[in-house]
Amino acid sequence: MPIAGQTLVEHQARVARAAGAGHIVVLIDNIPAGLVAAFDRLRADGIDVDIARDTRDAADRIHPEEQLLLICDGVVSNPALLKALVENGGPRLLVCDDALETSALERIDAQHRWVGIAVLDGGLLRQTVSALGDWTLAPTLLRVLVQAAAIRHPVANDGFAMNVRTSEDARIATLALASKSSAGGTYLWDRRVAAPLMRRIVPILLERKVPTELMVGLSFVLPAIAVLCAAMGWLVAAAALILVCAFPIAAGLQMALVAARESGALRKVMAALPLVLAVVVLAAGARLWISDGRLVAIVCALWAASEIATVPSLNSFARDPYLHAGLLLVAALLGWPLAGIGAIIVLLVIPQLWNRLRER
Repeated sequence: MPIAGQTLVEHQARVARAAGAGHIVVLIDNIPAGLVAAFDRLRADGIDVDIARDTRDAADRIHPEEQLLLICDGVVSNPALLKALVENGGPRLLVCDDALETSALERIDAQHRWVGIAVLDGGLLRQTVSALGDWTLAPTLLRVLVQAAAIRHPVANDGFAMNVRTSEDARIATLALASKSSAGGTYLWDRRVAAPLMRRIVPILLERKVPTELMVGLSFVLPAIAVLCAAMGWLVAAAALILVCAFPIAAGLQMALVAARESGALRKVMAALPLVLAVVVLAAGARLWISDGRLVAIVCALWAASEIATVPSLNSFARDPYLHAGLLLVAALLGWPLAGIGAIIVLLVIPQLWNRLRER
């Protein structure tokens, strides 16, 4: 039952880590080969998991004073929902409304059913296990938590959680996670244009099993092609590629968020975009100088490139690579590439002058 390109248990462990879990114990009596590979992938990403074969073994691995996030078999949840649940402290139960579609879940009362996620402490777990006998752990813990007046946290107001029992459930859960997760963006273009569009497309990509690595690869390749286009004198194509680069970055971040994976490579691409644009402007200026003999073009390009690459103190608006690429694209389409370079210089220099005046 794959969830966002990984096993269900693997996704649970990553979501727990994203919610702040530092110590993960998986209670499982039989470990098939697929789960062995899943645990190896988790450990390769720095997520160490302990394997417990029975309830007493699991309880012994958790300190009585530790706060425990309990995720039952087959439960898939939005990482943001779990994080909010943990931050509010325990004992706390994640509940949903009693309805026909939730009839398979454990009933708490006439209004609520338990989703299968709870926050408690290790001491309560140990007390429950010591008195467990022949009872099943999860329903027994539920009764103990209800008797302890655990706070009921309604899932309907906070996000998404469901129980996965079949491959079709897994597919529905993956699409639901994609529709309810938002990676956002740093700049206006990726935040208002690329991210909202990719939020609609990512479910299609996940359903067709498009790997996140493809988005990462495009995020690296497109800026490189943009630099090559600028060097060839194709400034329109270069600027357009910088803008297009926002889409695979947004899709990759969204897919990584659904899978609860780190997206370090994409973050590095985003951080490097101002430098990439600096190289594009430099290459464009050099091309103008070579072809038209305009010395001012190379001077402006060098100035813009150095400012973009070396001034971290500027605000995000002044350093917005997509804004700069848009200015270059419009100017190049109008046949005034120097005007685009000049506009970038204005965006870079005026905030610096303003900051220096304020300091004086």
